This record gives sequence, structure tokens and C-alpha cells, in this order.
Amino acid sequence: MRSSLAKNPSPAAVAAPSPEGRGLLQVSAALSLRERVAEGRVRGYSPTGIVEIDALMGGLPRGALTEIVGAVSSGKTSFLLSSIAAATARDEVVALVDARCSFDPQSAVAAGVDLRRLLWVRCNRLEQALKAADYLIQAGGFGLVAVDLSDIPHAWVRRVPLAFWFRFKHVIEKTPTMLVVLEQEPTAKTCASLVLRMEKKSAEWSETLLKGMTLGVDVVRGRGIVKSGGQWSVVSGQGPAGNRSALATGH
Repeated sequence: MRSSLAKNPSPAAVAAPSPEGRGLLQVSAALSLRERVAEGRVRGYSPTGIVEIDALMGGLPRGALTEIVGAVSSGKTSFLLSSIAAATARDEVVALVDARCSFDPQSAVAAGVDLRRLLWVRCNRLEQALKAADYLIQAGGFGLVAVDLSDIPHAWVRRVPLAFWFRFKHVIEKTPTMLVVLEQEPTAKTCASLVLRMEKKSAEWSETLLKGMTLGVDVVRGRGIVKSGGQWSVVSGQGPAGNRSALATGH
């Protein structure tokens, strides 16, 4: 468990603007998103900010659950930060449910994330993270809701009743929100419209410093997507293909 938990013993803390500011931001985001849906400007998929992945599958599906799985340092964090940065660049509000307080705001800023449009919910138990995610997707107004369970042992996550995932699926499919869950192995089964497996292919070192790495992605499940894969390079201080995502050194 990370030391940051000791500094934040409360069940769930939120790093965001004032309560009044959060309310206005969420209402504004909800109206903006709904207006764009009505005008047809919000399509079925939205870009992740990683050119190679967007070319492979068009981005993340809206109104659906996506699972991003992989081992430590497999690229999940890079994918998450790039997706959040892309969403905030579209003036959408993003909610991040952080199950083990592993989110690093400085890395997020370096990746291009607009923290003013990010609701960060810090939890210290799996149950709290799932309840927080449930509240958020039912509240609406978010372009992206991400649930980071990467640091939760897979043995615990796989014990989550399938009814939870069906609940998420039924709620999210009525909205234009993208629901993304990061974990070590897929657990939502058929409730997930898209399942991507991340993998570190190679790393480049300069003495004791990591200069960059090549990350791979395989489509484990994707409705309407031919099972295939791709890879992209992450350069220290730049991100995928020299873009916005931060270097994947955590998950």
C-alpha cells in the first residue's frame, strides 16, 4: 500500500474545485455533452490521443464499458493519461476513481491533462471504488469515467459479482459516457464492449536512466473490430509518438 494512504485516512477524498465550482462545472459539462450528442457531433467512438490505437479501432466506445488490462509497466497508465488528456482537450469533464491513490497529478499535467476538468476520487478499498463509480455514472455529465483498479490484486477483483458489471453496462449504455476500467486481468466478461491487453515490448536505457519503451496492445474483445494488435513508442518526457501521454513507469 502506498504511503499516500496514510496521509489520507478518509474513505474517499476528492481533489477538485470548490463544491460550488464542481456543481457548475458538472452541469455545464452535462449540457455541453448533451448538446453535442443532439447535434451529432459526439460519435460512437472518441479518440484516445494515441494515433496507433485510434487508427486500429477508432478510439474508445461511448455508452460502453472498456477494460484495459495488463501487468505492471505494461502501458495502462500511459493509455489512461492520454485518454483523459484527449477528453479534457474536448472540454469534457472526466472522473477518475483511484482505488489505491496511485494517480500522480504532475505526470497528468505533463501528459496534457487539464486538472480543472478532472474530478479525482481517492479510495482505499475496492468496495469504495465500485460504489463511487456507480454514483458517478448515474450522476451523468462526464465524458469519461475511469476506474483504476490496477493496484488491486486480481484475486480480489474477480470476486466482484457479475451483477455489478451488468449494472454498470445497463446504466452506461443509456449515456454518451465512456466507462474505462483498468485492471490486471479482464473480469467483466460480456459486459465489456472492448477489452484491450497492454504489454511492454522493449525498453531503451541510457546507463541507469530509462529513455523510452515500446508498448503493445492486443484487442482481446471488440464488437465490430477484427482481433488484431499494434504497438507504439513512448519516449521519456514526451509520450506516445512524441505526443501528450506520459511515460508508463507505473502500471
